[in-house]
Amino acid sequence: MNGISYHRHRYLSLYTKGGEEDYFNSQYSDAELRSRLGHVDVPCLLLTALRDEFVPFHVDKIAFMNRIVSAMPKAEGVALDSIHDLKGQAAMVGYHVRSFVKDKVLGMSVR
Repeated sequence: MNGISYHRHRYLSLYTKGGEEDYFNSQYSDAELRSRLGHVDVPCLLLTALRDEFVPFHVDKIAFMNRIVSAMPKAEGVALDSIHDLKGQAAMVGYHVRSFVKDKVLGMSVR
């Protein structure tokens, strides 16, 4: 799938609803997302790649990012115009991570 070979266990873990590594399934209801992610009670930054080749085309990535953020008590989301690996976005990723850490983790204003 997607030009990558998977061992069958890993494939099922990632792509089966409720699989061991299936935390970000767009098929989950809001309640299911809260059940799977609501325990993350530390500041968390979710970087979403708008052209992520591993997310089905029919999924509204911004809406789904917002659903994930809502499921986690201290999360924030940032959407970037990039593919899954955020290639070419180093400066933007650095800016958002720095801002998030200073503001949400250290409690400092960003200059």
